[in-house]
Amino acid sequence: MELQVGVKAILKNKEGKYLFVKRSNKKYPEVGAVWDIPGGRIDKGSSLMENLRREIKEEVGLELKEIPKFIFAQDIIRPEKHVVRITYSGVIDGEPKISDEDNTEFRWFSLEEIKSLKNIDIFLKEVFEKRILPNYAITSVKAIVINANKFLVLKKNIHVREDRWDIPGGKVHYGEDPEEALRREVLEESGLHIQIEKSLGAWHYLRLLENDQVVCHTFLCKGSGKVDITNNEDEGFPIKEYKWVTKEEFLNMPANERLKKFIEKVL
Repeated sequence: MELQVGVKAILKNKEGKYLFVKRSNKKYPEVGAVWDIPGGRIDKGSSLMENLRREIKEEVGLELKEIPKFIFAQDIIRPEKHVVRITYSGVIDGEPKISDEDNTEFRWFSLEEIKSLKNIDIFLKEVFEKRILPNYAITSVKAIVINANKFLVLKKNIHVREDRWDIPGGKVHYGEDPEEALRREVLEESGLHIQIEKSLGAWHYLRLLENDQVVCHTFLCKGSGKVDITNNEDEGFPIKEYKWVTKEEFLNMPANERLKKFIEKVL
């Protein structure tokens, strides 16, 4: 039995729609003209990502601008071969062009359209059912740490295209008290011990790659101690710099637009 490895990409545009291609019945008579996603078998001696970029370019004429996220692996076992299918999720720009004999057409589908799509590859259907369709919200806590008329912001490697400024905070662990989670996160990220003054409300944002929503419960805080960002190696987003800024200064910095609107409203 021959072992093969295939790479696939669930590609999403800025409007939140997913790129599907219809397989050629002539090229793939064993599965027929079903809707699938770009990708194919890897060439020996080259990396998974090199192959994925090549397949996307060949099939739809687009180029990956960002590193996609691994989301699923499947075994496709047939009498003559065993295929390991690895699926990634990514965001892409541009209008596709069908440029090889593998596919006959392309289409952008919304999530609601995909839920009712009948003529879909069975392995792709499993990926969507287990990794894409179960949308969920993540609970996060954030701190606006005040010092005179300024507050603390951290430059984090949040976005693949650029570093962005954020306020201290992070996810609440399962079973953890939110205020204790906030104290822990601020201490880990900035070295400051905080006194929580009051709740300022919540804001949220969507993450395209993860296909989830982050809800940020935000508190006004006072800090004690000296800012130290040198002990955050284990943080999900490495912290490169910190600043004390006014509201007006922050609104002109690269940061999450929903956070900017929240800051403008509450400060």
